[in-house]
Amino acid sequence: MTTHRVALAAGGTAGHVYPALAIARAFRELAEPVQPVFIGTGDGFEARIVPRNGYALHAVAAAPLFGVGLAAKVRAGGTLCLGIVQARRVLRAQRVDMVLGLGGYASASAVLAGWSLGLRTAVHEANIEPGLTNRFLARFADRAYVGFEATRHGFPRSKVVVTGNPVRPDVAADTAPRRPPPGGRPFRVLVTGGSSGAPFFNAHVPGLLEGVARCGLRVEVRHQTGDCDIEGVQRRYAAAGIPAAVNSYIDDMADVYRWADFAITRSGAATIAELAASGLPALLVPLPTAAWDHQTANAVAFAHTGSGSWVSEHDWQPERLAERIARLLHDACAWQAASCAAQRFAPRDAARTLVAECIAVLNGH
Repeated sequence: MTTHRVALAAGGTAGHVYPALAIARAFRELAEPVQPVFIGTGDGFEARIVPRNGYALHAVAAAPLFGVGLAAKVRAGGTLCLGIVQARRVLRAQRVDMVLGLGGYASASAVLAGWSLGLRTAVHEANIEPGLTNRFLARFADRAYVGFEATRHGFPRSKVVVTGNPVRPDVAADTAPRRPPPGGRPFRVLVTGGSSGAPFFNAHVPGLLEGVARCGLRVEVRHQTGDCDIEGVQRRYAAAGIPAAVNSYIDDMADVYRWADFAITRSGAATIAELAASGLPALLVPLPTAAWDHQTANAVAFAHTGSGSWVSEHDWQPERLAERIARLLHDACAWQAASCAAQRFAPRDAARTLVAECIAVLNGH
C-alpha cells in the first residue's frame, strides 16, 4: 500500500501549531497510511512543541509579507525566496505528495514551493475574516479549507470547503454536555492570552475579578501570563484576596478547560474553537494589534451565538464587566445556555473532516 506524505506548514503561535498536530494525529488514525511532515521556523512556537510531540521539524526561513512597511516588504521578499528554496529541498527529500498551509509565515514558503514542484496544495483559514496571506496563497492552491461558513466569501467558490477548525485531540475528546458549576465551591476562572500571554490581562484582570468577588462570588483562578510579570500578577491576586495559580505557560489545557467554569481570553481562531469544544462560556478581549483586526470578527461571531460576550481593550470598564460576569455565574440556567451555545459554535470532528478532504485531493477528486 502506498504511503502518502503530507507536509503540514504551520508556525509562530500555538494557534497554528496545535491544529497541525491534531491533523497529524488524524492522518495517523487512517487505515490508509499517511506520513505527516512538519515545516516551520526554527525560532517559533513549533520549534519546541512539534519535537515534543514526536515529529521532526524542518525549518525554513520566513518573514511577514503583508501588514508591514515597504522596507520590511523588500526584506521579507528576499526571505520568502530563500524559504521557498529551502522548502523545495525539504519537499523533495521527504518525497512529499501534498502541502497543507495552516498559517504562520512558513506556510507561504511551503505552499509556494509545493506549487512550484507540481504537488497538490491547500490552505486552511481558521478566522472568520480571511487574511491576505491565505487569500494570496489560494491562487496557487487546489483547495481552500475554512473554519466557518461565513469565511467562504474570501476564496474562489470552486476551491473552498468548510471543514471547521481542528483542535487538539484531548480537548475534542470531551463530548459530554457540561453541567452548571455546583454550589459550595468557588467559581473557577481561566485567564489566558495564548501561548505568548497578554500583558493587558496581567495588569487588568486581577482587578476585574476582585470586582466579581465584591458582587458576592467566591473565585479562584488559573492565569497564564506568558514569560513576564509572574510575580506581579501573583501579588495583584493576593492583594485582592483571590486564590490564583499563576504560570507562564499551561501545558495541560484540556484539563484546565474541564476545571474552569468561565474563561477570559483573546479571540484567536484556535482559542475560540477550543472554548467551543469545551463548552466553556467566556469573555473575549480581541488582540488590538492582530492583523486587520481579525480577532474582533471572531469575538463578535462567538458572542453573537450567546456563548459569552466580548469587549475591546479600549472599552474596558471593570465594574460593568464584573457585574456581567457575576450575573452569568449566579444564574445556572444562563450559564447552561451559554455552554450549550458554545458547543454548537464549531464542529468537534474538524481534523477528521479536513484529513478526509486532503485524501480526496490526493486521490484526484
